[in-house]
Amino acid sequence: MNSFLQLRFIWLLIGIVLNLSVVASDTPAPKKNGQTKAGDRAYAKLKFQKAIRRYSNALTKGQDTIYLQQRIAASYSALNDKVNAEKAYAALANNANAGSINKYYYAELLRIDKSYAAARKYYEAYANASGSKATMAAIPQMDKIPGLAIENPAYKVSTLNINTAKSEFAPVFYKDGKLIFTSNRSCKKALFDKWAIAKNTRLYVADLDSNAKTEMIKLRPKARSFESSAVFSTWGSQLIFSSGSFKKNSTLLKEGRRLPVLNLYSAVLSGSSATNLVPLSVNGDFSNAHPSLSKDGKTLYFASNRLGGQGGTDIYVSTLNANGIWSDPQNLGDVVNTSFDEKFPFIGDDGTLYFASNAPNGLGGLDIYRTNFVDGHWTKPQNLGAPVNSSYDDFSLIIDSAQKSGFFASNRPGGKGEDDIYKFTYNGDQLDYSVKIRVLDANTLKPVVAASLSLDCQTSTAANTLTDENGEKVFTLTSGKSCTVDAWSPGYKNGSVEVTPVNANGMLIISLEVDSSKPAPPPADANAVAGSKPAKPAAKPMQGNSMYVPVVTKCSNEAITVTELKTGNSMQISPNANGEAQFDLRLNTRYVITHGTVNDTISTKGVRPGDDLVAGCTYHVGQIMVVPNIYYNVNRWNIRPDAAKELDRLATIMQQNPSLQIELSSHTDCRASSRYNMILSARRAKSAVDYLVRKGIRLQRIIAVGYGESRLTNDCVCEPSNYSPCNEAQHQANRRTEVKVLRY
Repeated sequence: MNSFLQLRFIWLLIGIVLNLSVVASDTPAPKKNGQTKAGDRAYAKLKFQKAIRRYSNALTKGQDTIYLQQRIAASYSALNDKVNAEKAYAALANNANAGSINKYYYAELLRIDKSYAAARKYYEAYANASGSKATMAAIPQMDKIPGLAIENPAYKVSTLNINTAKSEFAPVFYKDGKLIFTSNRSCKKALFDKWAIAKNTRLYVADLDSNAKTEMIKLRPKARSFESSAVFSTWGSQLIFSSGSFKKNSTLLKEGRRLPVLNLYSAVLSGSSATNLVPLSVNGDFSNAHPSLSKDGKTLYFASNRLGGQGGTDIYVSTLNANGIWSDPQNLGDVVNTSFDEKFPFIGDDGTLYFASNAPNGLGGLDIYRTNFVDGHWTKPQNLGAPVNSSYDDFSLIIDSAQKSGFFASNRPGGKGEDDIYKFTYNGDQLDYSVKIRVLDANTLKPVVAASLSLDCQTSTAANTLTDENGEKVFTLTSGKSCTVDAWSPGYKNGSVEVTPVNANGMLIISLEVDSSKPAPPPADANAVAGSKPAKPAAKPMQGNSMYVPVVTKCSNEAITVTELKTGNSMQISPNANGEAQFDLRLNTRYVITHGTVNDTISTKGVRPGDDLVAGCTYHVGQIMVVPNIYYNVNRWNIRPDAAKELDRLATIMQQNPSLQIELSSHTDCRASSRYNMILSARRAKSAVDYLVRKGIRLQRIIAVGYGESRLTNDCVCEPSNYSPCNEAQHQANRRTEVKVLRY
């Protein structure tokens, strides 16, 4: 089954028209008047513009049949008229009497529009009606489409000045930095009534400099023949290309019109002249196209619609033996090939195979994938995603031996013509990457457990800034950022290490020297990290402490009254400037909330972060609680006596709620440098965590994060001069610790 825009590729004419015939034959043909018969004759000759006129006239004369509607929809598709094709298929897809295949074609068009939810609906309807297991299996993978649509920063895409208003596609590396490509630019008149896909295509050689000089490759084409998609090998200056004719060696359709069988040929290419044309032994009574050669010229990959494949067009491989004969082609198997269409293979010098597929799990039309041959098997293909792929057709990608730049073709909006060739560069250093940090004692080389780590960039996706029982922590850095990681632990001097994309998937070690002026105490949380019982018994629960959950609502512009049913205790809450009333409710407790003349009864039993409690109003359960009075002196991270009382309360709540897991984040004011404040906040977070662990709370239940000055609660900003006119009370408000409930 061909996607809409893939109809434009001439080498798939056979499959295209056969598919159109299937669509049109889903229902019996009506009793035909003169206009319908004239439309059928034009349709059989691939004169789709004329066919549409005739079929439309038949409709106006009262022959409003599904047969006519399907022929009109198929004709619009063949003419690449997406707007009218979508309208026609929308009507058919929602007509219970029309064939189920119309739902599939409509889904394909919706995917090009990026209407993925609607496309999924019609894919599912088609799969259920037709029993297509392949379509049903592909549908869940559409969940990945939003991620594929996010532009990968490693790729940069630009257009080429060799493009015209016609089609340019299938780029091929040639000598002296030149490019071979396929185009229909020389065709002044389209064959078969301006059918877009039936234009004569030829091979060209282009300079990629500012002059963009192009020359047609002289292959002595026969009348009404065409060439398409080639590969050039420096081994003997060999050119392998596909060619076909609308006369000889064509497939005869039941409508009486012949369509081409494409064959592969080899030739010796010098400049823009080719000699010694020889057909390849892999040819037969089926189409073969899109050749690609391995670096040594002895392995040939190509696309074919031969029998025995996975379905549609598949990718095959053949090897050259000692006698110069190509072996019988082998299908690459069901990991690469599907019941949909796979084509335009390109084998890179590093062994990576790139190809295009129209499977429904892509962004739309044809998407480009890559796979590798590992331990005798092809790996699961990976979609390259945006910006290489789009919701339109993206295909025929090639990449240089350094895997740094290449070319591909696309009919995406914004180009010069029907298909355009785009250049891309690839910089893997721009990708997200992970690195493991290990902190060791410089003298003993033993791991430093629960060492505090902080980064001077805000792009790390890792939240926990404490090392584990092995003294390790994995950070993920986004967009190829480089960072400095600082490590600190009581009794040690600070250590740091620079992290760059070169370290991707590797490990860096920070060795901490003992600070002789401050002997290192044994880590109180080492046992807790390992999962054993704490050395000291847990403190007894304090009377009156309970777990509270933060709640926010926009139920009234006036103050609301919150009353606990069991005790009768109540409080009044006024909305803030955003119209939100924020308050804390005791867990596993029932409340009455009065707003105006309305009383809402809600219960906090079993609530989780992010839940909505719906009564007359909606009450959203949040995650963040500010622990009051956990403040720090300037440039210090030790726990003050007043802060200890609040941490005791938090420890008691966690003891009473053993499933509670929290993120404990520490913040600084803006004074001093941002890097210094990141380190300071990490130390403060660690101090609070150490205190809780000494109270018997297991370290696994706490994630410690230092945010430095990145999340101020007021306007006391110091950068870039490290000066702020704010008073001490305002700065004190920023030196705080917050608790975010991760799990109740």
